[in-house]
Amino acid sequence: MNPFLELRNSAEFARLRTASAELGKNPLQVQGPGGNTSLKKNGRMWIKASGTWLAEANERDIMVPVDADRFCVALNAGSESAEDTASFLASVEGAPALHSSIETSVHAILGTPVVLHTHCVATIAVAARTDAEEIVRHRLAGLDAVFIPYFKPGLDLARGILERITAKTKVLILGNHGLVATGDTVKEALQRIYEVSCLLEPVAIARGRNQTLTGRDR
Repeated sequence: MNPFLELRNSAEFARLRTASAELGKNPLQVQGPGGNTSLKKNGRMWIKASGTWLAEANERDIMVPVDADRFCVALNAGSESAEDTASFLASVEGAPALHSSIETSVHAILGTPVVLHTHCVATIAVAARTDAEEIVRHRLAGLDAVFIPYFKPGLDLARGILERITAKTKVLILGNHGLVATGDTVKEALQRIYEVSCLLEPVAIARGRNQTLTGRDR
């Protein structure tokens, strides 16, 4: 069987669609057609198409196939072809005739099978602050999280991420942009989305700072 079709017919792909719809229907995570999700295996990737809504993931065919390995080869070689992620769309029977997301490059370079990207309100409230990196370091300690300063979405962002992550990185806080959680499974990545969202809630941050001040007073 075509490896793209095999991946699309897998139970994990069904779980990705369900998680995508769940996030897409939560306005604290995704607004309108924002955010994107993906699943990859052996260099083949399915990712949310540009302009589609995650909320409709269980009702419409919103995922398109991308040759992630071929894209990464082009990116690492400095090829101009990497500028056009649409050129890495794979020809797969039954795939929707849609364009890949502008964030395709970000999903392709991350080594885990599952990547979930949302515009989490609590995360953006932190990511827009001048002390965002410090907050991320303290609030998300132990979660293998990295703060990424703002880069233009697309290749600039992908390159900025590659310069800052390690093999252990599991969570990205994108400056003025949003949240990226990775995982070996959809369940794992989704749990990270919600854990980070809770830890970055303004009330949680304020409570943490009050506890720190109390400890200093002692």
